[in-house]
Amino acid sequence: AKKGKKGGGKVGGASTMSLSIERLVAAYEARTTVKSDADKAYSIGACMELLKVMPGVPPGGELWCFATRLFMNRNKREMFLALNDDLRLVWLNNEKLTEGNI
Repeated sequence: AKKGKKGGGKVGGASTMSLSIERLVAAYEARTTVKSDADKAYSIGACMELLKVMPGVPPGGELWCFATRLFMNRNKREMFLALNDDLRLVWLNNEKLTEGNI
Protein backbone atom coordinates (compact mmCIF):
# COMPACT_ATOMS: atom_id res chain seq x y z
CA ALA A 1 0.00 0.00 0.00
CA LYS A 2 2.83 2.37 0.86
CA LYS A 3 4.58 1.61 -2.41
CA GLY A 4 1.52 2.54 -4.47
CA LYS A 5 0.99 5.71 -2.47
CA LYS A 6 4.61 6.73 -2.85
CA GLY A 7 4.48 6.18 -6.60
CA GLY A 8 1.30 8.25 -6.77
CA GLY A 9 3.09 11.03 -4.90
CA LYS A 10 5.78 11.14 -7.56
CA VAL A 11 3.20 11.45 -10.30
CA GLY A 12 1.47 14.18 -8.29
CA GLY A 13 4.84 15.90 -7.81
CA ALA A 14 5.55 15.75 -11.53
CA SER A 15 2.06 17.05 -12.22
CA THR A 16 2.56 19.91 -9.77
CA MET A 17 5.93 20.71 -11.33
CA SER A 18 4.38 20.68 -14.80
CA LEU A 19 1.66 23.07 -13.63
CA SER A 20 4.29 25.35 -12.08
CA ILE A 21 6.27 25.38 -15.33
CA GLU A 22 3.10 26.20 -17.29
CA ARG A 23 2.42 29.11 -14.93
CA LEU A 24 5.98 30.41 -15.33
CA VAL A 25 5.72 30.21 -19.11
CA ALA A 26 2.36 32.03 -19.06
CA ALA A 27 3.78 34.76 -16.79
CA TYR A 28 6.84 35.15 -19.02
CA GLU A 29 4.71 35.37 -22.16
CA ALA A 30 2.43 37.97 -20.54
CA ARG A 31 5.47 40.00 -19.49
CA THR A 32 6.91 39.81 -22.99
CA THR A 33 3.60 41.01 -24.47
CA VAL A 34 3.47 43.96 -22.07
CA LYS A 35 7.08 44.85 -22.87
CA SER A 36 6.36 44.58 -26.58
CA ASP A 37 3.34 46.89 -26.25
CA ALA A 38 5.43 49.40 -24.28
CA ASP A 39 8.16 49.26 -26.91
CA LYS A 40 5.58 50.04 -29.61
CA ALA A 41 4.12 52.89 -27.55
CA TYR A 42 7.55 54.54 -27.24
CA SER A 43 8.80 53.67 -30.71
CA ILE A 44 10.93 55.86 -32.92
CA GLY A 45 8.05 55.80 -35.40
CA ALA A 46 5.63 57.25 -32.82
CA CYS A 47 8.08 60.07 -32.11
CA MET A 48 8.67 60.74 -35.79
CA GLU A 49 4.93 61.00 -36.46
CA LEU A 50 4.71 63.81 -33.90
CA LEU A 51 7.92 65.44 -35.12
CA LYS A 52 6.57 65.58 -38.69
CA VAL A 53 3.69 67.83 -37.66
CA MET A 54 5.51 69.98 -35.09
CA PRO A 55 5.50 73.66 -35.93
CA GLY A 56 8.97 75.19 -35.77
CA VAL A 57 10.78 71.97 -36.70
CA PRO A 58 11.18 71.86 -40.48
CA PRO A 59 12.02 68.38 -41.85
CA GLY A 60 15.72 68.11 -42.54
CA GLY A 61 16.53 71.16 -40.42
CA GLU A 62 19.11 71.24 -37.64
CA LEU A 63 16.62 70.67 -34.80
CA TRP A 64 14.83 67.95 -36.79
CA CYS A 65 18.11 66.09 -37.35
CA PHE A 66 19.02 66.51 -33.68
CA ALA A 67 15.65 65.04 -32.67
CA THR A 68 16.17 62.00 -34.89
CA ARG A 69 19.44 61.28 -33.06
CA LEU A 70 17.80 61.94 -29.70
CA PHE A 71 15.09 59.38 -30.45
CA MET A 72 17.72 56.64 -30.46
CA ASN A 73 17.49 56.85 -26.65
CA ARG A 74 14.36 55.18 -25.24
CA ASN A 75 14.23 57.43 -22.16
CA LYS A 76 14.31 60.52 -24.38
CA ARG A 77 11.51 59.05 -26.53
CA GLU A 78 9.40 58.40 -23.44
CA MET A 79 9.85 61.98 -22.25
CA PHE A 80 9.13 63.45 -25.69
CA LEU A 81 5.89 61.47 -25.96
CA ALA A 82 4.84 62.27 -22.38
CA LEU A 83 5.00 66.04 -22.90
CA ASN A 84 2.13 68.23 -24.08
CA ASP A 85 2.33 69.48 -27.65
CA ASP A 86 3.29 73.01 -26.58
CA LEU A 87 6.19 71.76 -24.42
CA ARG A 88 7.80 69.40 -26.91
CA LEU A 89 9.52 72.19 -28.85
CA VAL A 90 10.75 73.82 -25.63
CA TRP A 91 12.10 70.47 -24.43
CA LEU A 92 13.80 69.68 -27.76
CA ASN A 93 15.51 73.07 -27.79
CA ASN A 94 16.62 72.60 -24.18
CA GLU A 95 17.99 69.13 -24.97
CA LYS A 96 19.94 70.61 -27.86
CA LEU A 97 21.36 73.36 -25.64
CA THR A 98 22.44 70.89 -22.95
CA GLU A 99 23.68 68.23 -25.40
CA GLY A 100 26.70 66.48 -23.93
CA ASN A 101 26.20 68.03 -20.48
CA ILE A 102 23.99 65.25 -19.13
